[in-house]
Amino acid sequence: MTVKTSGLVAGCLGTEAPPRPSYPTKHGQPPAGGAVEQWRLDPGDTGLTGTRVRSWAVGSQTEGCVADDANGWLFIGEEGVGIWRYR
Repeated sequence: MTVKTSGLVAGCLGTEAPPRPSYPTKHGQPPAGGAVEQWRLDPGDTGLTGTRVRSWAVGSQTEGCVADDANGWLFIGEEGVGIWRYR
């Protein structure tokens, strides 16, 4: 799987309940406009396959993200604004 990294600031990785697929999340800076993409990773015959499950923009530059696997939350920091929580 190849992931386009243009404008990529950082990323984080989380999982959900069994079968526990992995959900890497990447976020960007302008000109990406605080774009966030969340992907589902599944094992395949030749490695991992990735499917984008959702994308959105927080409005301005993102600064970091962290996944809370135990509670199912994704936190994304927006520079100069605050921290956003997503399910």
